[in-house]
Amino acid sequence: PPNRCAAVARRLLNRQVLNGPVPIQNQSLDEPGKAWRSALLEYFQIASSFEAQRDYTRRVPTVHVPTEVLEMFYDLGFDDESPILSSEQRPLTVAEAELIAQYRSTLNRAWDFLNEPIPTEDCQTRPEWQSLRVIAKQIVQQLVD
Repeated sequence: PPNRCAAVARRLLNRQVLNGPVPIQNQSLDEPGKAWRSALLEYFQIASSFEAQRDYTRRVPTVHVPTEVLEMFYDLGFDDESPILSSEQRPLTVAEAELIAQYRSTLNRAWDFLNEPIPTEDCQTRPEWQSLRVIAKQIVQQLVD
C-alpha cells in the first residue's frame, strides 16, 4: 500500500495520544509474541468500533482514520502475498488466522474506496466499511477469548 512509511512515522509521532498496549490473557507467550498480539488487538479494537475511530479522529485530527486503519493493518505484517500463519513472533490460532485472512481479502477489495479522503463519518456508512467492522469485531472476540 502507498505511503506506508509516512503512516508509520505519523503513528510513532502520535503514539503518546493513543492508549497503550492491551495486555493479553495467555501469559505463556514470549515477549515479542505478547507485544504483537497486543498491537493486533489494539488495531482490531479501533477497526471494529466507530466510537474508537471517532476518538482517534479527535485525538489525532491530522490523520484520515479510514486510510490509517488500512495502512495499520499492513504495518502489522499482513502484506498481500504472505500467508497468515502462526509463529513465535506472530502467535495465532487457526480461527484467528482464518478471520484475519477474510478481513485482508475484504480490505484489499475495499482499498481504493476507503483510501479516498472522505470524512470518517461518511466512510462508516459504506457497506465496505461495515463489512470490515463486522469481521474486526469477530477477530477481537477471538483474540480476547
